[in-house]
Amino acid sequence: MLFILSFFIICSGYYTLTFGINMWKQDNNKLGGFGAIFLALISTIVPVAVIYIKFYS
Repeated sequence: MLFILSFFIICSGYYTLTFGINMWKQDNNKLGGFGAIFLALISTIVPVAVIYIKFYS
């Protein structure tokens, strides 16, 4: 169950990350692209880390 939940969180973060990269390169919106990439990284790393810390400690 832990791995399935982590997989869905990572999939959501990957979609947001690729949206940010697309916004940065194709739409030439560097600030919006950076914000989307930053949001994707933070919103993926923090929940997965909390889940694993809670489960293994």
